[in-house]
Amino acid sequence: MRRIVLPSLAVLLWLAWSSIALAELCPKCRGKAYIANIGKCTSCGGHTTSGAFRLCRKCSREQGKCEHCLAMLVTTEKEPAEDKVAEKKPDAPEPIDPSKSGKYTFGKWEYRLTVRVAGTAREGRTGALLFDGKELHPGDHGNYYETPWGPMMWLPPRESLRGDSGWMLLPPGKKPQGAKMPPPGEKPPGTELTQADNGKTVKLAVGKPLVIRLPGNPTTGYSWRTAKITGEAVAAAGDPKYQVDAHAPGMVGVGGTFTFTFNAAKQGKAVINLEYVRPWEKGVAPIKTFSATVEVTAQ
Repeated sequence: MRRIVLPSLAVLLWLAWSSIALAELCPKCRGKAYIANIGKCTSCGGHTTSGAFRLCRKCSREQGKCEHCLAMLVTTEKEPAEDKVAEKKPDAPEPIDPSKSGKYTFGKWEYRLTVRVAGTAREGRTGALLFDGKELHPGDHGNYYETPWGPMMWLPPRESLRGDSGWMLLPPGKKPQGAKMPPPGEKPPGTELTQADNGKTVKLAVGKPLVIRLPGNPTTGYSWRTAKITGEAVAAAGDPKYQVDAHAPGMVGVGGTFTFTFNAAKQGKAVINLEYVRPWEKGVAPIKTFSATVEVTAQ
């Protein structure tokens, strides 16, 4: 009988000491020795793992207090809640898969890729690039933007379905062919005007450019041209340029943007007048006009 009692007592003592070892104790109380008996919790009346403890393990964890001295326990930071994890914004965009159509967004950037007859010799791709909900226009062939996915270069629309057109992501190691476009939302050096600025007065320093962008559609026969520049403070910097909007191959009647560039030549004032006309029609009033007064200063 004695041989049975002794091992059983040893097991009970080991279980009691194990419970104490697992107790929620502060650093000051953690290194102390405690009698392996059962006490009463001062909070809920339940059993503690030692007669020296004032709280049971459950109340200790709920209150965040040491089972022995009731000191506040230092706990590690809990895992963020699921809703907070969902709110965390990614620090990198989803990689673009050039083999299939898709829509990609990152912050204010958006990229739409359309892939036609994928995996065949007639495969073609068209890319549209937007910033803050507005489609971006490149100006000339080969111009590019630095995007969250890497440099994207503009390729003009194609007549056939085959090949790439629109905004295309440059393969690693390949250099863009054109000029780097200023970051969207930032105006280039100088001043940039749109249709909404019709009739406004702007100030410009000598040597700075003035860019005017106006929507139009040459397929209707109409185009923008310079009607008159009053004053010598500004001068035209080359002929106006036209860039068609991104569109599916074969689509006709698509409009685009006319871009005029002027330079601030010297101090003074000048008035720029533009008109939207059919060039071959003589004596016919323009259907649209645009004007801007430019005050050129030394700095």
